[in-house]
Amino acid sequence: MSAPAAPIQARDVARLAAIGFLLSWGEILSASYRYSLFLGHNEPEAIPMALAFGSFATAVASMACLMAFRTFGPAGWAARTMLVLAGVAAATIPVGWSPSPLTTFVAFVSLHVVMITGMATVWGYIHGPLDPRQARAVIPRINFGVALGGIAGVATVAIATHALGLAW
Repeated sequence: MSAPAAPIQARDVARLAAIGFLLSWGEILSASYRYSLFLGHNEPEAIPMALAFGSFATAVASMACLMAFRTFGPAGWAARTMLVLAGVAAATIPVGWSPSPLTTFVAFVSLHVVMITGMATVWGYIHGPLDPRQARAVIPRINFGVALGGIAGVATVAIATHALGLAW
């Protein structure tokens, strides 16, 4: 029989909820950006193909994450994964300066992979040290932060859309 896991401190739960907030807020902003950029330069019928490419690329990224996890351990894996994902996201910024159908397709797929893999990495890292009892107690509080982040993301998009005079 293994020893019970150390109790999770309230400040740790608050930090995890803040990470969940930022992740959810970022996902709403990222989705708004990638869909509007993509649809501004591609036909709507191209979305299923972009999502298929994104799913395939996410599967490849998941395999790379598994190899990194085995090589670097939980903390090293999460840190390295998030740094790589931040680099990929940053590499898509110039696409908005000179968009074309091909570059917006690549940016859409890249940001899809970043968000899905980023969320999986964060949730995997959060769940790792929790025993089932702790998970039942902590995850709902973290999800509250995620929900607030989603609301804030939608509000940010709505305010920015209105402020820039863009149509819905």
